[in-house]
Amino acid sequence: MSEGFLGWFQAISGLVASVGALVVAYVALRQWREATQQRQMELRWRQAEQGRTLINELCSNEGHHAYSALEMTDPRGEPYQVGRATVTHQQVIDALQQEPPTGNAITIQEYFDDLFFYLDLIELFLENHLVTFDDVLSPLEYYAARMVSNRVVYEEYIRELQPPGIREGERPPRALRFLERFRLCSKENGFLLTL
Repeated sequence: MSEGFLGWFQAISGLVASVGALVVAYVALRQWREATQQRQMELRWRQAEQGRTLINELCSNEGHHAYSALEMTDPRGEPYQVGRATVTHQQVIDALQQEPPTGNAITIQEYFDDLFFYLDLIELFLENHLVTFDDVLSPLEYYAARMVSNRVVYEEYIRELQPPGIREGERPPRALRFLERFRLCSKENGFLLTL
C-alpha cells in the first residue's frame, strides 16, 4: 500500500473513531439524564405518597383526635362532640385558654395536643424535603384560614406546648412554622389569609 492511501485510511479511521466516541458520549449523557429524570419522578412520587399518608393519618382519628380538633377550628362548623358533651366554638377557644384545664377543657386540650403534634410532624417532613407543601395543602388550607379569627389563642397554646428550656425569641415551634407557610402562600397567591 502506498503511503498516501495509508495516511488517508488513518485519517478516516480517526474521524470514524472520533464520531463513534461522540455518539457514545451522547448516548451515555442521554441515558444519564433520563435516569436522573426517572429518579426525580420517583422521588416526587414518594413525596406525594408520604404527604397523602400524613394527611390520611391526621384525618383518620385512629388512636388520636387530631382531625376532631381541626374541625373545631371552624367557627361555622359547630356544635362539636367532645366525649359525651356538645360544645360550641367559643367554648373550644375558652378551653384552650384555661389553665389548669377542667372538665371538657381537658379533653379539648388533649384533642388540640394531637392536632399540633401532627402539624409539627408535617412541618418536620417539609423541612427535610420528604414532602412538598402542595402534598399537605388540602384540607389544611381550609382550616388554616378558619384559624385566623383566633390566631393569638392558637399561637399561645402552641407555644405553651414547647419543651422547657426553649427561650422566647428562639426558633418558633414547628406547628407555628407550618401555619406560617399559609400566610406566606397567601401573599404569593393573592389569598386573604393573614396568620
